[in-house]
Amino acid sequence: MSGSLMEVIFEILSLITFRFILGWSLLVTASALLYRVLTDPLSKVPGPFISKFTGIVDTFYYVRGYRHEYVHSLHEKYGPIVRYAPGYVNISDIGAVHTIHKLDRGYIKGKWYLSLAPPGVWTLMNITDPRMHTRWRRLLGGPFQDSYLQKLEPVVWEKMSLALGKMEEQLEEHGHIDVLKWWIYMALDIITELSYGTSVNILRGEEESRYIIEYLEGLGPVHAVRTTMPWVVAIAARLKLPIFNKLLNAGPRAAIWAQRTLDAYKRLLWEADPKPTLFTPLFNNGDKGFKDEQIKNLAGSNITAGSHTTATVMTFTVWAICKHPKVRDKLVAEISMLSDGFKHSDVRSLPYLNCVIRESVRLYAAVPSVLPREVPPEGAQFWGFFVPGGATVSTQCYSLHRSHKFDPDRWISPTKEMEEAYMGFGAGTRSCIGINLAHTELRLGISNFFRKFPTAVVSTDGGMSDLDMRQRAWVFMTPVGHKCLIGVQ
Repeated sequence: MSGSLMEVIFEILSLITFRFILGWSLLVTASALLYRVLTDPLSKVPGPFISKFTGIVDTFYYVRGYRHEYVHSLHEKYGPIVRYAPGYVNISDIGAVHTIHKLDRGYIKGKWYLSLAPPGVWTLMNITDPRMHTRWRRLLGGPFQDSYLQKLEPVVWEKMSLALGKMEEQLEEHGHIDVLKWWIYMALDIITELSYGTSVNILRGEEESRYIIEYLEGLGPVHAVRTTMPWVVAIAARLKLPIFNKLLNAGPRAAIWAQRTLDAYKRLLWEADPKPTLFTPLFNNGDKGFKDEQIKNLAGSNITAGSHTTATVMTFTVWAICKHPKVRDKLVAEISMLSDGFKHSDVRSLPYLNCVIRESVRLYAAVPSVLPREVPPEGAQFWGFFVPGGATVSTQCYSLHRSHKFDPDRWISPTKEMEEAYMGFGAGTRSCIGINLAHTELRLGISNFFRKFPTAVVSTDGGMSDLDMRQRAWVFMTPVGHKCLIGVQ
């Protein structure tokens, strides 16, 4: 037999072998998927057919920042309980929310939360152990109470006055105000000073603050890709793609600033009597509180959770008010009764201001998307469907809060059901520890903005439209257009 004939035979055999192996592999994979679907209790939960086999559709929306819209569309089609990926169920039901988020029901934070910080770094956001969370929250809770925040209020006023001055300058120069930009700068200056004793001074143009902004802006999308397609991050880092490169460079520089600033404050704490911060009581507690490294990590998480979140909600609040002149005029009438030099204690009980803020948080919560929890070992029944132990069950306020009409009057006399469904700052024992600080910034910021700009309207400069204000959320929400331009009549 000639050599050429042998080569042909070997090629044919190789091709047959390859096709056989490929076909067998596909058959085994398909059989495994089919077996999982047939035996998985969650396959009976309503949802797209493809979500029985793969979470690729959910991943697509998550990476793009629109998971909350996708999950909500499933609820509109299938009802209060939906399967959006294998092993993942979302429930839009008030009773289920209170079951899932109660501490004593055994629903713990899932593995997704561990990805919010590097291994071994713990914050209130990523702690999954309920007992550890309870202990930490008890130790951290004091400085976030209204009684302690009164000591910190001058910092809020200082940064807010700076921000409003910058807004006035931009309005005179360009005919509009980018409120998103200035609220972010204000919130970042506030939370850094309250956490570290020194602000990054972005409102005053400090160059170093640029790295923190770059880090925060890249955190959401990069985290989404890293948790779903880690290989993409590895390739992007090797190729030095801009968004990943910026984050990789900005993170360490921000960490250096944080360490240097905390060390300086700690030295000052022993040498003098510096102005208080959110962590002054923790430093003073010594061994009874937190170690320095833990305080540094907690301060860092404050920046992540306490800057863009408050600023974004404040931005959407201004935008919504400006789109509804009757709401704006009613609010202006209420706050015009305030005397000059008013404090937070003077506005915290203003009825219409609080209605406006609650309505804005209802529609534009800082964390609108799914809050996953792991089902306890014994499993649970929801809406007639059994969800096995270890599966992930979630809720999202975007669906629970949905009525697209902006109507602050609905909160004048809210029903019990409305109060129970409201979870703009989370739910249960895991609700946002910074809610009082957020409300302080929101009330003072909104009231002072409309005292200074009582005829504010949404601008159309630069093609600004409602499309720019579509909500995008990887972890925290932001307007997709990265701007919110406001003018005056």
